[in-house]
Amino acid sequence: MNDYNSSRRQFLGAGAALLTGTLMANGKLWGMPAIIDNFGKSGSLIKGVQIGVITYSFREMPDQSAEATLQYVRDCGISAIELMGGPAESYAGAPKNPVDFRAVFPLMRKRNEKQTLTPEEQQQLDEAETKIESLSC
Repeated sequence: MNDYNSSRRQFLGAGAALLTGTLMANGKLWGMPAIIDNFGKSGSLIKGVQIGVITYSFREMPDQSAEATLQYVRDCGISAIELMGGPAESYAGAPKNPVDFRAVFPLMRKRNEKQTLTPEEQQQLDEAETKIESLSC
C-alpha cells in the first residue's frame, strides 16, 4: 500500500512541476494573458464583453461609505458598476431611514412564526412599526 501511495504522490508531484514549468515558460505566465488580452490592466471590458458588479456585492465590507465602496470596486479592477441603495443614496443626500430593518426583520419573523417575544423585543418591534406607519402617511 505504501508503494502505491508513494507512486501516486510522485506522479502528482511530477505533474504539478510539469504544469508549473509549462505555465511559467520564459519567466512569463502563459495562460490567462493569452486568453484575456488586457490581463493586469485596469478596466473590465474583456474581448468586447463588459464585466461589472452591483454595489450590493460589497455589503459585508467593513466601511460602507461611498468612497470606500468605490475603492473596493477599483481594487477589483472593475470599470462598470450598478449602484444600489446604501452608500450611493447616502452620498447623494437621501434621508436616512429611521428604522433599522436588520434588527426588525428577525423580530417580525419570530412573531410570524408564533415564537414568544421578550418584552424588550416587543417594545423594539412596536417602536419600529410606529415609525414605519408614520413614514407611509
